[in-house]
Amino acid sequence: MSSTTTERSIPGVLWIAVVILGVSGLILLSLALARSNGRHLLAGLVCFALVVGLCLGHRWAYVLAVFFHGPLTLIVIVLNPRGMLSVLLINLPVLVSVLLSTSYFFGTQKPRALVNPLVCPRCGYTLLGLTVPRCPECGQQFDIPM
Repeated sequence: MSSTTTERSIPGVLWIAVVILGVSGLILLSLALARSNGRHLLAGLVCFALVVGLCLGHRWAYVLAVFFHGPLTLIVIVLNPRGMLSVLLINLPVLVSVLLSTSYFFGTQKPRALVNPLVCPRCGYTLLGLTVPRCPECGQQFDIPM
């Protein structure tokens, strides 16, 4: 007998975002401690919150990661074009790896409908007790379950 589990493994490409965000968070927290800068502290804490959220598969983490590393990155580049290379080196790999992991957060499979083998799939007629593999109501042929 096999047991089924609802746990999903984290896609390999998502680990790129997790590692980059984790390292960025450590750097930002060390800068916050060294400079007593509240902005770096907040950014470091956001990085760690995203790491936890992404690892647990939370959709809010996906949305925030895409927002912070997509449109917000463009705004930062427009406001400070001199820092463009460093911003892109951090944000672009995070954005791409998170986007490639979309199915991990939102799934690609639709739930399957339950199938009752004792009911005609076309008209819903009860097939219990039939001797021929054909629905007497609509004529649908079917396989008799053993």
